[in-house]
Amino acid sequence: MNKNVLILALSSMLGALLAFVTQIMLTKMMTLSSYGKFSSAFFLISIVAPIAPFGAGLFWLKAFGKEGYQANRWIQPSIVLLKYTLTFCVLVVVSFATFFSEDREHSIATIILISFILSHIFLEFSTAIYQLEGKYFYVALFQLSAHFLRFSIILLAYLLSEQKFTAIHISIFYLFSSMLMTFWGGRVFSRFANRGAVLYGHSKEKKYNNAAVNKSRLFREIWPFGVSGFLYLAYFYSGSVLLGFLGEADSAGIFSIALTVLTAVFLIPTVIYSKYLQPKLHRWVYGDTRKITLVFKYGSLASFLAGLLLLFILYFSISIIVKLVLEEQYIVVANILKLLSFIIPIRFLASNYGSLLNLKNNIRTKVKLMFVVAVFNLGLMIPLIELYGLKGAAYGFIMTEVFQLILYYFFARQFIVNSLR
Repeated sequence: MNKNVLILALSSMLGALLAFVTQIMLTKMMTLSSYGKFSSAFFLISIVAPIAPFGAGLFWLKAFGKEGYQANRWIQPSIVLLKYTLTFCVLVVVSFATFFSEDREHSIATIILISFILSHIFLEFSTAIYQLEGKYFYVALFQLSAHFLRFSIILLAYLLSEQKFTAIHISIFYLFSSMLMTFWGGRVFSRFANRGAVLYGHSKEKKYNNAAVNKSRLFREIWPFGVSGFLYLAYFYSGSVLLGFLGEADSAGIFSIALTVLTAVFLIPTVIYSKYLQPKLHRWVYGDTRKITLVFKYGSLASFLAGLLLLFILYFSISIIVKLVLEEQYIVVANILKLLSFIIPIRFLASNYGSLLNLKNNIRTKVKLMFVVAVFNLGLMIPLIELYGLKGAAYGFIMTEVFQLILYYFFARQFIVNSLR
């Protein structure tokens, strides 16, 4: 296995383990109702947060992959745009917490978690910068540190106090970790903005159009990357958020634990396609299209087999794991996870095809597909949750993943056939 892939994979698995243990501690530190409120608030922030960087980090991978060092012209306009998007995100969250949340604990926790938006901005920026520089160890370290800080703070609170914490208390703990990550990420971004980066795999002699970039042109180029991140999280977390706001805080807590486990599993294709292969795909599509075709053919097969293996492991082990680490009120998590485990090979396949839809101008097509998927998901989730509650959220999630895979496969295949052959 490639050393960089191994580093990213190990750090992602460790990060997933820390995130899972953190959630286990939270279930023991909070009532089920408070845990559900916190989870719903945190997932709401997670949905809004990608709007702030607006996909700038992902766009930089494309721009620098195409233009090399000349793509430095996009950095300052990105900073200007960030001021508007960050302000918009804060206003949205405050308005939502003030006017749409009927629970005081949930509302205050949501406002405190606004700090997570700022740390998310620098997480995306720093990850992209380290990827461009080929510093995958720092990509791994930076992302692992976010999980480690939250884990450490929650562990300290868990060990020092036996009281039951509210969603507000836990949000304050998360505020501290967000501030530390913002400080680190801010230093990385400041260095990049002022001095640029030493790009991996690029020559300084490469020439490209060096025309100035204004805000309107940047927005035209960047909006697909920003919207795609929002749309993905909007449907991924919709079940937990809707359960919380439809008055089923306990079910929201159960579904949140299931999503935490799935997020850990989904880190595997994320590491391979987004953290490691994506910069290379952007280079290959302009110079070595044969490798792009190989990713479509053999990457899909490998992804499906890996997903199938993890499906069997999770399905037959989750009941034992849940009984060992969770309290009796959370036992239903095992049944929900068994149901959701069938998503794993579907998601692994979709990750392979979806990575190809990030190339060239296909990102605009991908955003349209993600919008259709998000609308499809919302149209399913609301009636299914009202009819079947927690299981309805699981059914809606599974059907959405299948629908997304079908769309991604069809359009990725179309791209391979029409553009690369």
